[in-house]
Amino acid sequence: MIGGLNSSGMSLALRTANNARTTMDKMTAQIATGKKVASVKDDGAAYVRAAEMKSQQVEIEARTMLAAMYKVASEEQTAGEEVIVDLYNQIKGKIISAKSYAAGSVARVALQKEFEALIAQVDMPFSTGSNLTGAYGNWGAAGWGNRPHSSDPILSQNAIWYLPTIGAAWTTYASNGIQFKLNDMTNANDTYLDNMLTSANAVQGFYTNSYTNWAVHDKNWIDQINHNDERKNANLEFSISSLTDADLGDASTARANAETKQQLAFTTISNALSQYGKVAGGLLSNVQNTQRGVRA
Repeated sequence: MIGGLNSSGMSLALRTANNARTTMDKMTAQIATGKKVASVKDDGAAYVRAAEMKSQQVEIEARTMLAAMYKVASEEQTAGEEVIVDLYNQIKGKIISAKSYAAGSVARVALQKEFEALIAQVDMPFSTGSNLTGAYGNWGAAGWGNRPHSSDPILSQNAIWYLPTIGAAWTTYASNGIQFKLNDMTNANDTYLDNMLTSANAVQGFYTNSYTNWAVHDKNWIDQINHNDERKNANLEFSISSLTDADLGDASTARANAETKQQLAFTTISNALSQYGKVAGGLLSNVQNTQRGVRA
């Protein structure tokens, strides 16, 4: 369900970014192989155009990598929702089974231990880095922190993911006035167990809706990247069509030195994004390992 919300927009965003990068490569080749000009003024015009082009190329490269990291995050969401749904299905199964045994029986004691083990798995910070049932279920502002290019006015409003704060609603998911994770089935009567089952259904539904909303947020964000890069690509195509001989002039020493500095800056950005991507990959690996452990 969630994967379907993301895959189409993600694919289109990556294709758009790659098309923009192809345009940049074409523009670079035209300038690099253009006519030599003697005029300092013409050479300066070529330098200004090349510097602008390099700046745009760095931005498009960064946005492409950012979109790729969002793809990892989308996969993480899907896995996270599957884990939550699976865990709470098992939890509800333990509660239902408890009604078949007498209060205080050996079977009830065993079921309570299994219930606690499942709750401990819900507590694992496999997706948000937060304890999902701790602090009365309050997720607060969660995510991976500031995004690359978070100072970009186009992207800044989406620089941080915010997951819902459910502290105020947590009483809805509690039974007999205590936090759901602290419930004890060992000596509980049927009414208490029914309350636990209601709470489990409510918590499961809340988490599922949260992950779904998270996915919709991602799709909208990806669509925004796609729209902005389409406009950027259109501007680059227009720039190519309007290039003059002066724009294609041979670079001066000053221009070459400036481009070297820009390349170093681009390498620094690329390395930073690469490390950022490893963090995203590590989070996804944790999700998948947790999911495999649950189903083993």
